[in-house]
Amino acid sequence: MTVYLNGRFLPLEDAKISVLDRGFIYGDGVYELIPVYKREPFRMPHHLRRLQRSLDGIRLANPHTDAQWEAIIRKLVAAQPFDDQGVYFQVTRGVAKRDHAFPTGVAPTVFMMSNPLATPSREQVERGVAVVTAEDNRWRRCDLKTISLLGNVLMRQLAADAGAVETVMFRDGYLTEASAVRSPAASPAPCSVTSPIFSSSARPRCRTADPHSAAVRKRLRHREAAVMEHEPGARAPLAVLDLAEEQQVVARLELRVLLALEPRDAAFDQRRARRAETVRHAGEAVGVRP
Repeated sequence: MTVYLNGRFLPLEDAKISVLDRGFIYGDGVYELIPVYKREPFRMPHHLRRLQRSLDGIRLANPHTDAQWEAIIRKLVAAQPFDDQGVYFQVTRGVAKRDHAFPTGVAPTVFMMSNPLATPSREQVERGVAVVTAEDNRWRRCDLKTISLLGNVLMRQLAADAGAVETVMFRDGYLTEASAVRSPAASPAPCSVTSPIFSSSARPRCRTADPHSAAVRKRLRHREAAVMEHEPGARAPLAVLDLAEEQQVVARLELRVLLALEPRDAAFDQRRARRAETVRHAGEAVGVRP
């Protein structure tokens, strides 16, 4: 496999990074991942904007212009033997003596690799997958894509221990995200929650169902229309779940599934209003506007 490291394309086994790199010592860096379909990067400008936002969030200068990033990414994609890829790259604060304060005059470390793109199976798309739920106890700046992912690793292991595909996380009774993927299943398919370790009346009541059935489609349309009637601008602030545009779509699908599977009762409108208000406030906190 060919990878990119600090200006060079080289075999993976020849890529070496100092043990004093702050990414290794502190997890001091950010990352991005761009899906590639038929060797064409998907919405690259959106991902590069998100990378810039993460770099700004940790006060690290961007080592490349967008044009330079694109040239590197396309060259790496061309060097791989597979068409559909996931290009992962990260930028750390570089190599320096161990000290919590930012070093000065240190060049960042830039690493990039590309692997075959993992996609859900047809059965997963059609039937959904098993997940577990957990309280989201990670730090409060999960809007930044930092390489410090121990919290996500521990959450993902909860699912593995239970024989499930993913861990869906909640904070204060509201869905934040999954531990390792954008959503419990990469489709609007309902999920089957197993071994719940999070107790809250707001936890989604998920079950396995056919997402293509007329009943499910009707419920999805009804619940989405209800949200839009209550808060016409509710879609845009959902970007706080992930700022990439294609992941905003997934975030909306997640909300639609939760609404579709939530029983309609006397408290539904009140829960819907609380959810819309929380999402709006979260969006304002990170500068997202309808």
